[in-house]
This record gives sequence, structure tokens and C-alpha cells, in this order.
Amino acid sequence: MAYSDVDVQITEESSSVSEQGFGMPLILSTAGDHEYTEYSEISEVESDFDTSSETYKQAEAYFYQDEPPERIAIYGIEYNPDADTEPDEPTELTSALNELIERDDDWYFLLSVEQGDEEIKELSSWIDNHDKLYFAVTDSQELPTEIENENAIVFYHSEPSTYPDAAWIGECAGRNPGSQTWKFKNLNGIEPVDLSLTEIRDLHDNYANTYLRVKGNNQTSNGQTADGSYIDIKRAIHWLKARMGEAVQEVLVSNDKVAFDNDGISLIESTVRSILKQAVSDDYRIIARDNDGNGLFTLSAPNRSDINESDLEDRLLPDIEWEATIAGAVHNVEIRGVLSY
Repeated sequence: MAYSDVDVQITEESSSVSEQGFGMPLILSTAGDHEYTEYSEISEVESDFDTSSETYKQAEAYFYQDEPPERIAIYGIEYNPDADTEPDEPTELTSALNELIERDDDWYFLLSVEQGDEEIKELSSWIDNHDKLYFAVTDSQELPTEIENENAIVFYHSEPSTYPDAAWIGECAGRNPGSQTWKFKNLNGIEPVDLSLTEIRDLHDNYANTYLRVKGNNQTSNGQTADGSYIDIKRAIHWLKARMGEAVQEVLVSNDKVAFDNDGISLIESTVRSILKQAVSDDYRIIARDNDGNGLFTLSAPNRSDINESDLEDRLLPDIEWEATIAGAVHNVEIRGVLSY
């Protein structure tokens, strides 16, 4: 874990990636050893991976969307799914990721060409220890009942090899965290699934996502992580944590000294406030607004006189606390009317 002087904790009721990195996926390839490489278009991927390879197909689904983010990263390993591992020991997939993030961690979405049940469960568990999101696609309607991880997204599709998970990221990841819902999205190159209403309800009850034709439009459903959170909210929380930590760290580093008096405390408070205001802005819409357009959040900081002596001696500024109302998004609508003469 990267060292930091700023500890940001966000509790959702209901290592830091850069601003640009919040739109970048990583494909964990198992086609053989391949150094971590970032690509800006599919032709660059073709120079390293055959067009018939699963790695290429997954990247192609991503780049085939209308406005995909500028970059995708690929990291490849030799993978033996039958390799023996000790209980509670990381497997080849998670060992590779643990090694990777020590040197290349500026990516946010995790994809893998390995779509077996065990691999999906393993990567879903791994992602919960990181401020990132893992997208997986499966043709099993039972698997979603076994996964409840908060940072994992399970996508059901009868043809996983078309990689709708990668297409979904390509369609949505280029926009700012919190600025859109992940439901209602059309995915180029992906066919909607043919499911009964009962099957759709079962998937949704287990917080799985799928791709449906609804009133003449092809669209993604739900937009939820495997524990029932919404993807846009989860991504917004990770973004807030990263940006707030970076902003306060910059204040500490760029000043010769932030004095431990009310002026210094006010400087830290105003820095936190600036990130909250950014989260209210039209570019993000993470935090809701009141009727006057003001962000629905509160922020408090202590006076120096209220801080205990041990914290002053340790140079620890405690109790910078805030609460905010999530803006959320409209996913369903009820309309009732009466027509009469």
C-alpha cells in the first residue's frame, strides 16, 4: 500500500488513481507473459495480439463504442488454471495483480479474459480490497447468487465471448465519475439477450446486470455492483476519496508549513470543501442540490482550542467531518392518470 499522510475514509450509507486513470480499464490477459502496456487504439493492440485472440476481442469490444476513453492497458501472464495453491494463498491471477499494482496502478476498471466461475469469484474477492471496479461476464444464471462483492459487477449474457463487459466500460468510462447512470446504455456490437420476465427478475434480484431490448431500444439493465450498490455511486466514492486525499496532500507539500492554528485548520477545511463543491458541479453531479442550487452537504472542522494536547503534540488534525446527500439517478418511473369527459 502506498504511503500517505492523509487518511480519507468515506462511509456509504445505503492507492489513488489519477483523474485520467479513472476512465482506464486493465485487461488481465492469460495468453502469455506481456509487460504492462497502454494502448490508445485497437490497431496498436493488433501489433501485439493476434486478431483471433481473446485479448484482442475484449479490447476490440471496448474500442468499438462511440466515445471510449483514450487508453486501455493490457497485462499478460502465463496461466495454469489447474495449478495447486495452498488455502488462503493467492492464485496466479491475484498474485499477478498484486505484483502489478506495486509498479503500475493508474488504472481503475479490471477485465479478464478468464470468465470461469472460479476465476470470477477469485477476482471479485480481490477487487474488494482495492478502490477499483471489476467487470465480469457470465452465461450462468446461477453465478450471481454466489457473488456479493461491493466492487464487482456481474454481467449476464448468453454469448460471453462478445465481451459486453468491455463494451459497457468503453461506452461509460469516458465520462466523469457520478455524471451518468450505467443503466439504459446502448452497446455497439452486442446483441440483447432473450430472457423471460422471471429470469430477468431473478438476475436483478441478485444484482446482476444484462442487456435487454426495452420498448424498441437495446439497453443495459440495473447498473449495479454485486452487493446492490450502484456503479455510478461506487465510482464516485472512490473518486472522492482519491481527489480529497490528493488535494490535502498537495496543501501539506506545497506550503513550507501549515501552521497548527485556526488559519491552518481553515486552509485544510477549505481544501476539502473545494472537492465537495466539485462533486456538486454539472461535471459530476455526485452530490444533490437544494432548490437554490446549493450542494446538500455539511462540513465541520475543530478549533485549535478544542483539540486535545496529545493530538497537538503528534501534529494530528482530527475531526474534519462531512456529510452529503447522494444525487443518485432516476431508474424507474410511476405515472398515474385519469382521463375523463
